[in-house]
Amino acid sequence: MRKLKVVEFTPTLGLGGTEKVLYEFCKHLDKDKFDVLACAFESVEESGGKQALTDIGIDVRISSKNYLADYLEGLNADIFHIHHGGWGDMGAPSRRQNKPVYR
Repeated sequence: MRKLKVVEFTPTLGLGGTEKVLYEFCKHLDKDKFDVLACAFESVEESGGKQALTDIGIDVRISSKNYLADYLEGLNADIFHIHHGGWGDMGAPSRRQNKPVYR
């Protein structure tokens, strides 16, 4: 069975509730069923968020706002999961590919 490719996105990998939820999703998704990637615009190194995700085997990518749409289209993800309520429309790249977007 093919694994579903999931992109877990937050604008910043810092130290807060949004990042904790993203971490928990990444940690508990079944790695036999899902290929998980975490993506953000920036990482606050002092928070340890990026390292914590790397430590549990999650690939972490930091992308500039200018190139995010192109980058996401190149990933061909099955699911784009946004972790940041009320934050701009980041689902447009996924909708262009007819992929589900979850917020």
